[in-house]
Amino acid sequence: DLSFIQVINVGQRFLVNRVQDYIQSKIVYYLMNIHVQKHSIYLCRHGESQHNVQGCIGGDSELSSRGKE
Repeated sequence: DLSFIQVINVGQRFLVNRVQDYIQSKIVYYLMNIHVQKHSIYLCRHGESQHNVQGCIGGDSELSSRGKE
């Protein structure tokens, strides 16, 4: 009578028992479509801007002379 979703070996196998309603089926769909793989993540930061020099946060200012180096 128990309803459950068992993910085995990081998504290699799924054991789904008595999934009957909308939310449960959406959770099963989500879990079965996650692809666990290695990915490269690149982080970058802009050079110093005029707003950085002035202590402002946000906006679209030009780079300072130091930021252009």
